[in-house]
Amino acid sequence: MKYGELEILIKELNHSIAEKTEDEQRLFDRIQYIINASKTNTRSEYLARFKMLRSFIQNCSNSKNDNNTVRNIKFFAKTLKNITVQTECGFEEIFKLLRLILHSIELRIADDDSNKMRSIIFEAFSIIKFERSNINWIEGLQTKLTDKASFISVDKRMEDWNIRKEKYNNELELKLSELENILTDNKLISNLNENLSFYKSNKKLQSVIEMLVLDIISILDSSTDCLENNSFFLDDNSPSLTGKCLRNHLAHDNTLTNILSSDPSLNVLLNAKKLVSENMLKNREKLGKSKKVDFMNVTHKYNQSLTTIDNQQKMFAALEKGDFEDLKSCLRKGAEIHARNTNLWTALHFAAKGPNLEIVKFLLNHDLKINVKNADGQSPLHVAAANGRTNIVKYFVEERDFDINDTDDYGKTPLHVATQSNHKDIVKVLLKNGSKINLQDTASYMPLHYAVMNNCIDMVKILMVQPADFNIIETTDDYTVLHLAAELGYLELVNLFLAENKANVSARDKLNVTPLHLAALNGHLEVVCTLILNGAIVNARNIHGCTPLHCSIKNGHEAIARVLLICGADANASDTIYNNTPLHYAAMNGYKEIVLNLLEHGANTNITTITGITPMHLAAQRGHLEVVNILIDHGVDIHAKDEENATALYHAAIRGHKEIVKFLLRSKADLNVRTVNGLTPLHAAVSNNQKEVADFLIENKAKVNATDKYGRTPLHTAAASSRNKDVIELLTRNKAVINAKDKNGMTPLHMAAHNGCIDNALRLIENGANVNAKITGNVTPLHIAVQEGHKDLAALLVTYNADLNMRYFGCTSLDLAICNGHKEIVENLLANGAVINNNTRNSTPFLTAVKCNQKEIVELLIPKGTNVRSQGSEALATAVVNGYREIVEILLRNEVPVNTKYDDSILLHLVTTGSQKEIVNGLISQAANVNADGKFSMTPLHLAAYEGYDGIVETLIRRGARINAKSIHGTPLHLAAANGHCNIVQFLLDQKARIDVKDGKNRTALELAVAYGRLEVVKILLLPKKVDVNTKYNCSTLLHMSSQELNLEMMSVARPVTTFSIFSPLPSSKPILSCVSNQTPIVSDNSQQLKNELASKQVIIMQLNAKADVLSQKTKEKNITIEELLTENECHADYKELEKENAQPKKRNETLGKENKQWEKRYFDLEKEYLVLTKENQWLEKENQSLKTENQKLLKEFERTEKKLDKKEERLEILEDRLLELCTKNVTSENIA
Repeated sequence: MKYGELEILIKELNHSIAEKTEDEQRLFDRIQYIINASKTNTRSEYLARFKMLRSFIQNCSNSKNDNNTVRNIKFFAKTLKNITVQTECGFEEIFKLLRLILHSIELRIADDDSNKMRSIIFEAFSIIKFERSNINWIEGLQTKLTDKASFISVDKRMEDWNIRKEKYNNELELKLSELENILTDNKLISNLNENLSFYKSNKKLQSVIEMLVLDIISILDSSTDCLENNSFFLDDNSPSLTGKCLRNHLAHDNTLTNILSSDPSLNVLLNAKKLVSENMLKNREKLGKSKKVDFMNVTHKYNQSLTTIDNQQKMFAALEKGDFEDLKSCLRKGAEIHARNTNLWTALHFAAKGPNLEIVKFLLNHDLKINVKNADGQSPLHVAAANGRTNIVKYFVEERDFDINDTDDYGKTPLHVATQSNHKDIVKVLLKNGSKINLQDTASYMPLHYAVMNNCIDMVKILMVQPADFNIIETTDDYTVLHLAAELGYLELVNLFLAENKANVSARDKLNVTPLHLAALNGHLEVVCTLILNGAIVNARNIHGCTPLHCSIKNGHEAIARVLLICGADANASDTIYNNTPLHYAAMNGYKEIVLNLLEHGANTNITTITGITPMHLAAQRGHLEVVNILIDHGVDIHAKDEENATALYHAAIRGHKEIVKFLLRSKADLNVRTVNGLTPLHAAVSNNQKEVADFLIENKAKVNATDKYGRTPLHTAAASSRNKDVIELLTRNKAVINAKDKNGMTPLHMAAHNGCIDNALRLIENGANVNAKITGNVTPLHIAVQEGHKDLAALLVTYNADLNMRYFGCTSLDLAICNGHKEIVENLLANGAVINNNTRNSTPFLTAVKCNQKEIVELLIPKGTNVRSQGSEALATAVVNGYREIVEILLRNEVPVNTKYDDSILLHLVTTGSQKEIVNGLISQAANVNADGKFSMTPLHLAAYEGYDGIVETLIRRGARINAKSIHGTPLHLAAANGHCNIVQFLLDQKARIDVKDGKNRTALELAVAYGRLEVVKILLLPKKVDVNTKYNCSTLLHMSSQELNLEMMSVARPVTTFSIFSPLPSSKPILSCVSNQTPIVSDNSQQLKNELASKQVIIMQLNAKADVLSQKTKEKNITIEELLTENECHADYKELEKENAQPKKRNETLGKENKQWEKRYFDLEKEYLVLTKENQWLEKENQSLKTENQKLLKEFERTEKKLDKKEERLEILEDRLLELCTKNVTSENIA
């Protein structure tokens, strides 16, 4: 191959591209690598061929031309043919790489360079083409390459959207006519220039024309040759709104169009005029600009567009600076004065932001819209107000027609914006010109709110000049300006609102929060004092029952809490959620000074929340030792219990606060007090791995073997958590009973096994724990570990000689592992001597694996010694019945017999669900007898037809099942017909099932279908027209049977000429296969009395049927109808009489139906009443419960009061004694004197 030529061409192409990107250079490097590899392969293959050829020539010259020589020559030729150059696969890659290079560079190179590069690529293809045998792909790609436009991606048309030509033309013609009428009526075709201003001002007209144009071009787009897609949409400096570009703009909007185009609506109008003036139904030209790919021109346009955009940005900057000269310079260079930036700011927005009013006037004189808005919905007035341009704002509102109360997307007016930016002069101008002060933005704030947030007193005073009630200047949450000032701590504003405007000092928002709440919460002491002096309610409660005192203590504002208490705040006020008092908050957060202040002002140290929590509990729980000390000094009940009977000592122990535990024990706290569940502080410390606290409690004589209400010791608790291994050592070292049992007989080792705590289990075993300890049902720790799937812990127990074959309710550990699918545990148990063929409850581990559908374990057990010969049949039957396909396949691979009988049935009889077609195939492939007889001589096909399993029926017949096999219940067709399986009936008929075969009771399938009311089946069976409907079956025709069943629809199918409308249809269904189905007859809803009356008419009906048969035969001979014969026949009178008699039970049935509906209505009414009473009862129960709770609280309060009284009496007695002593001393001193 001419590698040199190809390499030279590639290098020439590489050098001709002056500025390559990194990606392009990588492409060239890849091509060079492929060429180098090809050269190397060619040299090595040449040497190999040369050596073979030389060897071959020597052999030929030295040998005779016998058969052996000929075979050698053939072998050599074949070998030589296989040694081919391995670089052909690289040719396609080289071309693809060249194509990628061309794609990358074509938009930035001139035409001359482009043609040169294409000629290089063509020459490269010629070289490849010469060397390649398969050149079809090259020729195809060369054709593509010659078409320059093929490199420009064009959207493919959606063929599914093509409208039929007739409908397309009608719809298009209708829309064009409508558009033409609108344009003509508004004089936009003939006098466009004169009426252009009217069109621009009429938004409704613009919308109508836009919608019609969108409809028309959408219709055109559905055709393959009407609408052009102009990929290069930049025409000079604005998009070309034609073709698909116009369609996309109207349907989805185009921000770029809004920015660069002077007026998109004008483009729409011009396109509308073009559409109605051209004959779009006959004109073959495409709508939309189609540009020839001129890369030089595209490059020029691209650079020009970049220059335009850069110049546009300079113009916007000049407008913002107010530099008129720079503005004029940009305009001279082609800047578009009507354009926008990406945030939809117009030139007027930028000018309004700048300081130069003259520029604003200049722009307005050039027809820029004054009310135009940017992406945030702000007008130039908003921008001027936000940037403090007073002169521009004044010009807008006084000399231009501007909506002064216009809002942006956030609901802000220019007054909002000016206030927020703190521009007082602009606010004055806006207020002077009628700006409304009480408009709210989307955050429900008014301008005054923003003035307050900025703490701008002068601004607030300006806004307060307007007549307004400052108590109603509030947000949607009833948040007043006083709330806002108090929350932010602006004292001067608070004084201003209270003094000059008499704001409501106790105003409440929707959460009942007052300004005092907010000031106290945020720590504004001076504001709090001011509000209180102006009459704020000190004990005002919010919606949750919190007072300002609660709020101040939540955030630790000690000084505010002190002021509130001095001013009468209730120290014992409780909220309505948990009944927390200020002391609860202070104790919980460790605010000792606040705690002291509250206690000085009468705070109750023993007051409880709804869960019985006291401040002492909270302080102990959070570890605040100083607060605990203060509360004890003030007489707190150290033994107080919450609703769980937990004391402060319990809470401190569970959180690990050792110092508090020490202090409480020194204060005589009960060391062994129990909770509702019988837990001691030691249980609490152990449960949370608080080793130091547990050690201290044990040193102070805590009971190491104390049990809770379930009989569990601290060691049980410690063993249940993997964090507690150190605590276990502590407990065992202090004589904890290692094999202690709870009420269920569980030891600590059982607890560790249940939770998979392997370290705990190891420490317990090392300290003498019994690995075979049993609870109810002989459950050992190994059983529990296996059940929970803790493989490592199970392995540990096995290592320490746990009994592998101990039975748990008859199950061994191996059974449990298999049932739960723990394969690794099964492997470990088997490796350590578990009995694989152990019989448990008439089941082995292998059968257990099959029953539990554990495929992997079944595969594991078979090679481990499972006796498949003795267990395989039962296992296979179990898998087949339950539909375990994968296990069936495993057993079949192990040659388990498939024709074993189970209660006169083989496995094929046991297939129970329609989804088991694959199992059926598997059984048949292992020589299962598809025609095996079961109970009542039923074959698998009989059962599948009876159950309605279409797929299995098809499979069985395809595998050789006898389609007309007879059982006591007939053929499969009988069973399918009787049970209404239409698909199976049709399939059996298609497979030549005989329709005339009779069952054991001399009935055909058609007869059964009629008897059981299977109308669709009857239609299918009658469709072949091989059945005479007048044939008698057991002395009755099909019409007799259907009339006996009172099935009017069936009678219409079964009768030969006409229909007897004797009775209304009554449902009936009679199962015929009780041996394989539990189906029960459907009993008619009619009353028994009605049935008896209908039965009494059967004799008359039979007589009429006999006469009808005779008349039917006559009609065939004379070609007349039954109705004509009835008018002349004596049975007509009997028939009429019978019809009248039948009407009476019908009416009675209707009456019974109406009465039934009345009773149903009464039942629903009673049910509703019952529900109402139930709800009332539930409410009363809740009320009763709340009363009980309240009663308990009162009892507790009474008991506490009694204790206080007792203490006070004791103190009074002590005081009396001291008083007597003082009196005695006084008398003695007087006597001495």
